[in-house]
Amino acid sequence: MLVTITHGRYGHRSKKMHYKIMRHYYPHHNYYHAMASVATSIVLMLSALPLAHASTLQESPLVHFTSYREGYPMVAIGDSTMALAPTAVKKVDSILGKCQRNVKTWPQQVAERQRLELADLSCGGTTSLSYWKLGNSLDVLGRKTQLVVVSYGSNDMRVYPQMVRDNLWFGTAPYLHHPTQSFVEENLVRVLKDIRHRAPNATIMTVGYLPLVEGLQCRQLPHMTRIEMARMAMLRQQADNALSHATMRASLSRHGDKIMHDRLMHNLSLVNVSGHSLCSVTSQRFILHHEIIGQHYHYTMRGVRFVASAVNWKLAHI
Repeated sequence: MLVTITHGRYGHRSKKMHYKIMRHYYPHHNYYHAMASVATSIVLMLSALPLAHASTLQESPLVHFTSYREGYPMVAIGDSTMALAPTAVKKVDSILGKCQRNVKTWPQQVAERQRLELADLSCGGTTSLSYWKLGNSLDVLGRKTQLVVVSYGSNDMRVYPQMVRDNLWFGTAPYLHHPTQSFVEENLVRVLKDIRHRAPNATIMTVGYLPLVEGLQCRQLPHMTRIEMARMAMLRQQADNALSHATMRASLSRHGDKIMHDRLMHNLSLVNVSGHSLCSVTSQRFILHHEIIGQHYHYTMRGVRFVASAVNWKLAHI
């Protein structure tokens, strides 16, 4: 947030310095229009953050889920990498609050390709701990559920707010506190085991995250230092690793003296996809920069299609 970037080692910035930042990120706006655009971005970013207290959440009736009493054919559970796409917006009342979901997201594309009805529980700003707040919404999982896709971890590691701060701070921005990878991994193991309990016959696929940056220098991100670039790559990898390690652990169970492997639980890691980060040319990027207010650092349509295709390919080869 702008409040946080005006403190610390570099002190308060002058209006001239703010103007320089605004002109870089919004070259076709005057200063005051730019400030309005940034304010709008901040409001949208804050609205995507998870709510602090479960008591403030209001559960809405499962109007769309009543057709499948023993489990929806496909269920999507996760964060804004699932819920957002650079397409038309629809606001959804959820037990997690107001959730923005776009049309043609990658879970929707997978559902269309697999010819499965989708119950979408994804919501921007959610973490692995948000799963336990879904309450009766999890009744969409059942013995007849065929496919569950899960993406959690990036918000646990505070990737998005760190990326915002790094790109607005002159010099190296402070490192935001976040849970350890092992803490996130432990909670993801519990989440996946709970999903398996609720949907005993489903294929469960955890889907990782596309890289935001590559290398130590990036022309498109002139305010990010080498330290920030390396740190951001590490954070994104830790989120991806927490998900992949948790999937492996949750797929193993002990029955007497035997270790059994759940052959219907899989992970799709995307952390090694290269040549499509924010540092790539615009036509090759899988990550939005400042093209769409409120979707900075989320997937381009090319990126959304890539993830959908990767999931479909994985499903065809397991």
